[in-house]
Amino acid sequence: LAVSVAVPLAAAGSLAVGATKGWGLDWPIGAHPVVQAGCDHGTFDPEGCTWNAEESQGVVLLAGDSQSWGVADGLIAEARLIGHSTTVATLNGCPFVIGPLPFFVDTKARECANFQRAVLDYALTSRPDLVVVSNWSPGYVADEPESRHRWIKAFEGVLKPLTDAGIPVLIVMSPPVGDGEVARRTLLRSGNPDRSTSAIEQRARFGWVVELESSVAASYRSVVAMDSYPTFCDEDRCISAVSGVEYYTDTNHLSGSGSMLLGQRLGLVLAEILE
Repeated sequence: LAVSVAVPLAAAGSLAVGATKGWGLDWPIGAHPVVQAGCDHGTFDPEGCTWNAEESQGVVLLAGDSQSWGVADGLIAEARLIGHSTTVATLNGCPFVIGPLPFFVDTKARECANFQRAVLDYALTSRPDLVVVSNWSPGYVADEPESRHRWIKAFEGVLKPLTDAGIPVLIVMSPPVGDGEVARRTLLRSGNPDRSTSAIEQRARFGWVVELESSVAASYRSVVAMDSYPTFCDEDRCISAVSGVEYYTDTNHLSGSGSMLLGQRLGLVLAEILE
């Protein structure tokens, strides 16, 4: 009787831990340190959502929607290399902008607005060495004049107060879309180890967002916009997986490997700004 009860309980426990922690792999959502720490939802907790560097020389604040926890792995690693801790402020489905954007209703709108204001107030009070903004912008802005105008104004709602306070900002623009095949992957089924999408189609679909946010950044002396496409794309293809290494957890969130790959480019930009 004891064995018949203990074995299923142990199996269930193992499955629960594996599902939460990412099975020791870096492509499930649960493999991300920010998600494991519960820093992707709820109220902003700077103390519980800071990854410290040894003998830290300063702090980088990463703020954004769920896109930011996909960027965090690489950012945390690269910031540590130059002696900086990283505080992560992320709320799923809530971009770090401040302005009248018509895509939230009721409680989600209030929760998001409260979070955005809390993060901005924290940044203005704590004065980090750099604020890194990472949003899934294509989810909030459409390629039409009124939507573009609202997005610019909302972005300026955080850029202006931060830069007025002398805090530099790095915008990590949305990466290309993954092929989505990883969503059908299991521990027993890996699929094609080398996959990609059309870079021409990706740029045609989302290139205007990159141009829009680049133009916003260019209007501020202490704001830098980093295009993520060169990390994953050449002229023809954008990689989703290489030699079985998955760079996405789904179509629009980077895996641990994808984040670390983007981190190589991030590290260069961080060094230029902080060193």
